[in-house]
Amino acid sequence: MKFSPALKWLIATLLPLTLAWKLAVALRLNNPAEERNAITEFLIRNQFNVAIVNEMIDEWPVIAARSDECRLLVAKISPRGDSIDQVERLATVFNRTFIVFRGMVYSKQPVFLTLVNYLWFTSVWRLGLVSHVPIVLAVISSCDARGLPWGALRSI
Repeated sequence: MKFSPALKWLIATLLPLTLAWKLAVALRLNNPAEERNAITEFLIRNQFNVAIVNEMIDEWPVIAARSDECRLLVAKISPRGDSIDQVERLATVFNRTFIVFRGMVYSKQPVFLTLVNYLWFTSVWRLGLVSHVPIVLAVISSCDARGLPWGALRSI
C-alpha cells in the first residue's frame, strides 16, 4: 500500500508530540507530599499543633492535630468507600467523624459522588486536562470541627 509523502511527514511530526504529551501527563501524578503539606498548613493556620502518626489508612499516613480544646485525626481515604472501616476503627464513642470532599463537609461519605468524580477526573487527568484528582478526607474529631473553613482545601 502506498502512502503520500505528506501523510508520512504528518505522522513523523505528530508521533513525537503525542509521546511527549503522554510522558508529561504520566509525570504529573498527585504528589502525596504536597497533599499532606496542604492539609498540615491548613491545620496550622487554624491554630492546631500537627504531627504525622504511625497509623495508616490506604497506605497514607494519618495526620494528628491538637489545639487547647480539640483533637483531630485527618486521613486521605479511598473514593470507592472501602476505607470507612479503617476510619471507624480509629474513631471512639466520643469522637465525631465526617468526610471532607472538594471543600464540602458530609456526615457520611457520598460514595456515588466521590466515585463518579474520581473516574471522571482520572480520565481527564490522563488526557492532561487537569493537574490532579480531588481527594477525599476523613476527619475524626473530639470537638465540633465542622465549623473550620474546610472550603480552603477544595483545591487539593
